[in-house]
Amino acid sequence: MGPWHTGVGLTADQTTALLEEGGFREITVRHLTEVELWGRDILDERYVVTARPPVQRADPRDSGD
Repeated sequence: MGPWHTGVGLTADQTTALLEEGGFREITVRHLTEVELWGRDILDERYVVTARPPVQRADPRDSGD
């Protein structure tokens, strides 16, 4: 079974790993387990992830000349 009740989806750890591989930084995961958000207790993993995009490095070939 996956992290959602349907058996599909990515875990927070899987999502974080994908972002890290993509060069994202300052990755933060907040699990959303509050009953007030869903109107009931939940058994699956619900979360929000925030991250800063990868740093864009200047290409030395783009010197502007």
